[in-house]
Amino acid sequence: MKKVLFLALIVIVMGTLVFAQEYDVRKLKWGMTYGQVREAEKLTDSFFKEEELLGMKMEVVFGCGSSGLYSVTYSTMNAEFVERLSPVLIKKYGEPSSDLDYSFLMEAKDILKHHPKAVVDILEKNDYTALDEIEESYSNVDERKIIKGGLAKRMVWKYGNTVVLLLNNVTGGVLSYRPKAAYEENKKKFNDLLVELKKQVKDTASSGGDVF
Repeated sequence: MKKVLFLALIVIVMGTLVFAQEYDVRKLKWGMTYGQVREAEKLTDSFFKEEELLGMKMEVVFGCGSSGLYSVTYSTMNAEFVERLSPVLIKKYGEPSSDLDYSFLMEAKDILKHHPKAVVDILEKNDYTALDEIEESYSNVDERKIIKGGLAKRMVWKYGNTVVLLLNNVTGGVLSYRPKAAYEENKKKFNDLLVELKKQVKDTASSGGDVF
């Protein structure tokens, strides 16, 4: 009986995450205006709403800009999020690859540019020491958290026009849906940026300066 209920729940969940191939995610298409997203999702003058998925409460955020809808993100503080959701995604899309969220990284490019050594050390040596040398910002932006989270590998699936990224962390998990074309374009941009950051680190080391 429990197995039947679990399978039924999987069907409901996948229907929530991806309604049909005519949509990119949920009942949405990439590039939709905020007005269209608000109407489809019954939002009340905001970019997010709360839902329950696999028995877990979470926040669903709809990223909309001048070019329309560019992301849908589920986040929760439930530590079992990835453990419960990953089998559902594997059943739907197959085994995932492992990669970065390049769209997120390019959104945070200005922060990455300010701390080239931290970025390069994490990617090349898995060394997070340089993060400790970053001074706390007077703004509400936690640059260390953004760098560490941005450079964490995600489970990645691709279907149609969409990339699915699942991130596990100590306090919960994040499931992101992004346009595939933008993701691939941002991957190239990030690799170009990484070349610049490596050069900056090398030049600074040669001159005996400090670069965090």
